[in-house]
Amino acid sequence: MQSCLSCCVQLSKHAVRELERLGMVHLFRSIEMPLIGITLAMERFGIGFVPSTLEDHKRSLKARSQELITEANAVAGTSFLLSSPQQLAEILFETLKLPLVNQRAEDRIDSRHKKHEIKHGKYTVSEEVLMSLIDKHPLPRIALEYRQVAKMLNTFIDPLG
Repeated sequence: MQSCLSCCVQLSKHAVRELERLGMVHLFRSIEMPLIGITLAMERFGIGFVPSTLEDHKRSLKARSQELITEANAVAGTSFLLSSPQQLAEILFETLKLPLVNQRAEDRIDSRHKKHEIKHGKYTVSEEVLMSLIDKHPLPRIALEYRQVAKMLNTFIDPLG
């Protein structure tokens, strides 16, 4: 028991030194520590929610998801699976001929000839790339919003329902 307590004290001292090094002691003391009691109560008793409200949010997000899919297909001029990075990339860079921005130079097959292909035939459609294309076409904005809606559904709503 004594060695366990000693270990906790040493760990605490190390954590404080690290917080001081990062300049985060104030944040820890003013925000994190006061929330410990609330967090403990939430873990002990759980949190409540109204199932009908969850279902309302679920319906709303699913409807928005379908709207975004319809909108994406309309602005792309063809039907494709918005949740597929490969299909989205093909539409953005091959069909719509949007510029390849923020693609890693080492991934380009032949940058001298400005080919739009990436090794293994894949393009990068990361958030950073989509953000850089927002002012060039409406599809990147739609794709980003679709990803946010899908994440809300898959990460937060569906697991509770």
